[in-house]
Amino acid sequence: MTSFNSQRQSNRGVSWSGVIGTLLVQILVLLALAFAVVRYVEWSSDVNQAEFMSATKPSASDPNHSGAAPLYHGPYFPLF
Repeated sequence: MTSFNSQRQSNRGVSWSGVIGTLLVQILVLLALAFAVVRYVEWSSDVNQAEFMSATKPSASDPNHSGAAPLYHGPYFPLF
């Protein structure tokens, strides 16, 4: 019965090298995910800003567009 008791106590020991290794892997994965999220947000922001800036520029096919609001030039429908 004493051999069973001694085996049980030896299995209760903590493998600190395993714990430290697991913690290091978890920290590395967390840092990699944080880096990926930051890069994605930066990329997404740049894409959205470029899209916004291109939408606010006047079209090259509209030569009469001066950037100002159009003036009223009479009725929209012809008067008969």
